[in-house]
Amino acid sequence: MYQTDSGAFSITAKDGYTIASVKFTFTVANTGALMCGDSRLTSGTAFMVNADTVTFTIGNTSTKTNGQVKITAIEVTYKALCTHAYDDNCDADCNLCGETREVTHADNVLCDEICSNCKAEVVAKEDHVYDDDADAICNNCGFERVLASECTHEYDNNCDADCNLCDYVRADEELEHTFTFACQAKCDFCDAANPAPAEHDFKFVCSTECSVCGVIREADHDFTNGDCECGEPAPAAPAEQTLAQFTLGANGTATHADGTSKTSYTETVDGYTLNLTNVSNFYTGARDAKGNGAIKLGASSKTGGFSFTVDENVTKVIIYIAGYKAKTVGVTINKTTYNVNTTSDTGSYQAIEIDTTTTKT
Repeated sequence: MYQTDSGAFSITAKDGYTIASVKFTFTVANTGALMCGDSRLTSGTAFMVNADTVTFTIGNTSTKTNGQVKITAIEVTYKALCTHAYDDNCDADCNLCGETREVTHADNVLCDEICSNCKAEVVAKEDHVYDDDADAICNNCGFERVLASECTHEYDNNCDADCNLCDYVRADEELEHTFTFACQAKCDFCDAANPAPAEHDFKFVCSTECSVCGVIREADHDFTNGDCECGEPAPAAPAEQTLAQFTLGANGTATHADGTSKTSYTETVDGYTLNLTNVSNFYTGARDAKGNGAIKLGASSKTGGFSFTVDENVTKVIIYIAGYKAKTVGVTINKTTYNVNTTSDTGSYQAIEIDTTTTKT
């Protein structure tokens, strides 16, 4: 048989029989496969069927579409269908083959709750019928009920409305819901809501379980003011570190080492980029007390400046600034002006901390 022919064949049992299993002996080519639905058959192995008819097709174990199957033998095992015999409607097991069925019981009155034949409990299909509330005997099946007027009512709990002994149903205002804990949300026995629940008692801001009722919530430690109130120490702040250090090219003629114009300058180090605007000069001869060179930003009534952008995980940047020689300066960073009183002739610098939690430039 060829897959390209989209061929299929079926085996059907004769009346009174069913197919138990089928065993094929076959060979394949081009990764062909003998299939029954989604099941792939194995040569020489019985394939269980248990049906009156079964259909087989040719498939493939790969993406090919030209599979072939050569069948050399077919062995079909049949079994006779049982006519089944039972003692009565209440008998679940066949006397001939032992097969178990779902019993229907005897033809009871529709409101019967007990089978009239085998006395087994059954599900009533209709309600009992009485003349009035004072009638205790069902008009159809003879069932005798306990009258509500004579019953000492019994309930499963305080909020159970249906009496276990009679047909009495108590009103909502007769129910008494139980709340073991003042802060629990629902009744112990039903879904009735607590009309005025108390506040849960969580020992700490990070406590996940109420110490009174045991309700669970999601909560985290709070390190806003240092250690969490539960005693969990606040995580150590990350150590300050230099993420990038820029070495600006300069020479005595105030041209940059990379050949760019002296009015602007850009340098990238380890992914961080520094931009200088309105550069007037780079000095190699004028250095501070520590040997650092100087940059002159701003000339011809133009304000010089610098900018750079930090990563998402950087929440604080410290900028060290000093005035040129003995001059004090004012520096505006992200619209905030800082007065810098340190000067380069002493080699001391003023640290200005910039919050970059949200503003990354």
